[in-house]
Amino acid sequence: MVKEEVIPPAKISEKMRPLLEKFKGVVHDELPKGLPPIRDIQHHTPKANLPNYPHYRMNPKESEVLQEKIRLKL
Repeated sequence: MVKEEVIPPAKISEKMRPLLEKFKGVVHDELPKGLPPIRDIQHHTPKANLPNYPHYRMNPKESEVLQEKIRLKL
């Protein structure tokens, strides 16, 4: 179970307030909620598969141990 972390608002120094006010159209008080909306253009490669490789190289013994652990989980 995951609990939502409540982060208290940060204290903003008086020196920063004029700058934040000047750029209030760019700087938001809240964090975005959820994913951005779907755009008209979606970039993807048809029939592309993700590579099924380890994220780093392993020696043969490490690879055997990893494959055994994966087989036990399935």
